[in-house]
Amino acid sequence: MIRFTNVTKKFGDHYALKNISLSIDKGEFVFITGPSGAGKTSILKMIYGSEQADDGEVMVSSWDVSKLGARSLPFFRRSIGIVFQDFKLLSRKSIFENVALPMRVTGTPYRDISTKVPQLLKLVGLAHKAECTPSQLSGGEQQRVVIARALANEPAVLIADEPTGNLDYDLSLEIIQLLKDICARGTTVVMATHNREIVRQTGRRVIRLEKGEVASEGTSYYGR
Repeated sequence: MIRFTNVTKKFGDHYALKNISLSIDKGEFVFITGPSGAGKTSILKMIYGSEQADDGEVMVSSWDVSKLGARSLPFFRRSIGIVFQDFKLLSRKSIFENVALPMRVTGTPYRDISTKVPQLLKLVGLAHKAECTPSQLSGGEQQRVVIARALANEPAVLIADEPTGNLDYDLSLEIIQLLKDICARGTTVVMATHNREIVRQTGRRVIRLEKGEVASEGTSYYGR
């Protein structure tokens, strides 16, 4: 599903990634961990095409992301859902409208949107909040809306960059369980985090980075 082969990325004289090789299977839930500056976000950005490698190859399904042109990138990104730490919700729009946005952008007919959005909100436990605005929701609820929005176009891959960073421990566990449920439905989930306790409890594969290189891999192993 996702494969990095000898990928290097530099910003000036700094190596964000140095000759990285890794693979993630279809339907797998994988954590990318490591200290700040280790390269976690760079890997995620390369998966969804926000950054391109200086050397090496990045494959996502049949797409060679390292060579995508400006015309192909929007079509590729329809297969990727993205969840950020900061929610990036439209404050003056309803929860329904926020979740519907990706479908509107891709030209989905409204009759399909009106059916799909309630299904997504039910999936994340917020069917009763459709007409609320983001300010009327808790932080955990807002993150659930972000996840619903990320699933709007039925992505093959869900990327989550520190999605629990602004949440307390109990809410973080709720979000992780939701991501596990989504993975169980067939979506590949790749999550960057530095939360050791969540990683230990989840029982999924961990790729730990240090200084732009893969330091270790294993099941719920964070390292010291």
